Amino acid sequence: MVNMIPNPNAPDEYKYETDYRKIPRKYLNPKIPQGRGKIKWQAFATLPQQFEILEQIIKDQNKIEKPLLTHDSLDNLDQIYQIKIQN
Repeated sequence: MVNMIPNPNAPDEYKYETDYRKIPRKYLNPKIPQGRGKIKWQAFATLPQQFEILEQIIKDQNKIEKPLLTHDSLDNLDQIYQIKIQN
């Protein structure tokens, strides 16, 4: 049985991660080709409505979730903001 690790050279937290968007760029293989990008979708974009929908799908694929801030982090940011306003 062969043990397949998707990212053998990455730190432990990223070794078994399959979503490349969650892995920092420095741990990704730079020799992997970019791919066809938008070209693969062009055959489906024959109607204007389809084109708009496909453009939105492509944009949605590249979105990254905003990080959640803890209550302490929000308080810290608020204090910094208040200090900057006063000065």
